[in-house]
Amino acid sequence: RQAAVQALGNLQSMDASSLTVLHNTCKDQNSGVRQAAVQALGNLQTIDTLSLTVLHNACKNEDSFVRRAAVRALGNRQTINAPSLTVLHNACKDQDSLVCRAAFQALGKLQPMDDTSLTVLHNACKDQDSLVCKAAVQALGKLQPMDDTSLTLLRNACKDQDKYVCYTAFQALGKLQAADALSLTLLHNACTDQDSFFRQAAVQALGKLQPMDDTSLTLLRNACKDQDSDVRQVAVQALGKLQPMDDTSLTLLRNACTDQDKYVCYAAFYALGKLQAADALSLTLLLNACKDQNSGVRQAAVAALAKIPTEQYIDGYWATKDQLLISYISYRLYQTPLVIDQGRATLYLQAGQCKTWPKPDQKITSEDMDHFAQLLQKEKLFGKG
Repeated sequence: RQAAVQALGNLQSMDASSLTVLHNTCKDQNSGVRQAAVQALGNLQTIDTLSLTVLHNACKNEDSFVRRAAVRALGNRQTINAPSLTVLHNACKDQDSLVCRAAFQALGKLQPMDDTSLTVLHNACKDQDSLVCKAAVQALGKLQPMDDTSLTLLRNACKDQDKYVCYTAFQALGKLQAADALSLTLLHNACTDQDSFFRQAAVQALGKLQPMDDTSLTLLRNACKDQDSDVRQVAVQALGKLQPMDDTSLTLLRNACTDQDKYVCYAAFYALGKLQAADALSLTLLLNACKDQNSGVRQAAVAALAKIPTEQYIDGYWATKDQLLISYISYRLYQTPLVIDQGRATLYLQAGQCKTWPKPDQKITSEDMDHFAQLLQKEKLFGKG
């Protein structure tokens, strides 16, 4: 029965008979079947009054999975009418915290938010259940514009006993680009917290500030040298987004290219590629990384070089001697035809075992690249996709 209901829910258009079946199935003895029927009703692009009433009733079902499915179905509607809103408010007080979370997520989508929903979220930010509190904080962080009371609650949540509630609050402040003195002080203090979890969350939040104040920038730079690799990684990612890029920050990005943690290196390579850092020092670091023993490091370095408007990234591809990366060159050159010199033409000729190739200083055409791709495919170097 459950499979039949799921198949019915995948229909693009629903006739009256099918709807009746779904309505009746929402009262099935089996909770899994009821849940499938509720989800099917939630997939309807346009919903009739009776189906909406069925969903409202399902939000009070004895099974928490059914209730959660019904709440999600209501929350996914493009417009939420007053009766549905009341049902969602009641679901915010459900005994199951996952049902509450689904209700808060639904309320978080409301733009603008009505006063009653806002009050419900405010109260939930003080709930003893950390899952409920976290979901409410997450929903509150999506408010546009942000009112003073909500902002105060987000700041308070940064000092919650539950670290995941704190993390969510930091993320919310980051998305808001909250640059007021109180919010910045909270984030700055957290950047030097003993717990790396808080340092990471605060650094990530500060990285979203545009423009960035001097104190925040100094803390981000310091975080690039943090003892915890996850903190260093998010700090490097944040520095890579700076506009404009200053010399001190660029030096830190270069230093991160040789970090002992490969994921920090990846973040640094990506940042340099995004910045299109074509200076000699950055290019040398990236080209050297193309010869690294770790294939992931090689691939990240090559991907970064590919974003820099210089022919030097070609050297990176061939320096790797990595079959996967060599195969990727056909796609990259297909996107950006380049003028090649005699030496590189010889390399391509040998690697692809081509019988014909463009003359030196002649632009590579799409036909050339198709031919090269076919040769690589024969050699089983060109993977799927």
